[in-house]
Amino acid sequence: MTLSKSLTRTIFLTLLIFGIFDAAHGQDDSIYRLPVGTRMKLKLDAELSSKFSSVNDTFIASLAEPVIVRNVVVVPAGTLIGGRVIEAKPAASGGKNGMLDLSFESMKFSDDDVRNIDGVLADKLKSAPRGSIGALSVIGGAGIGALFGSISGSSRGALIGGGIGAAIGTGIALGRKGKDVKLDKNVKFEIELRREVVVPVLDY
Repeated sequence: MTLSKSLTRTIFLTLLIFGIFDAAHGQDDSIYRLPVGTRMKLKLDAELSSKFSSVNDTFIASLAEPVIVRNVVVVPAGTLIGGRVIEAKPAASGGKNGMLDLSFESMKFSDDDVRNIDGVLADKLKSAPRGSIGALSVIGGAGIGALFGSISGSSRGALIGGGIGAAIGTGIALGRKGKDVKLDKNVKFEIELRREVVVPVLDY
């Protein structure tokens, strides 16, 4: 009788240990655990720009598309994401473009359920190219110089004129201000998680 009880207890403990192991393994593979590297598409509620933003400014974005794992929506579209500006430099003269970098720090499911996250922009923000404006400015200056040289009627005048034209063109280029970086309202962009996030089980 004692042996039977001992055997029963051993079997019970063995099953319990295996049950705990399976549960732990199942949790690691849960659809509600978003792993490092998970990407989410967001959109801003208001425009952000390197021209007007300052470091530590906060903002709100929302999930533009749901996060779906194994055909289950684990984070619905519209979920609010809180962010912060971590770098902001406005455009400057000399063609220096602005800089803007953001971090994403919270995910709000309800007033009582806010999860901390560590998200970054999947792609760095860049200012839009200006095309050939800068080149045209320099060419235009050189053209003025060439015209000045031809009027003088000498090769020396042409050289002087070319020098003046180059100086004018360079002055235009140096005086030209760079472009600011911005994210427009409602434009979709991606962020990437740098830390695992456990999200709540949704009750539809």
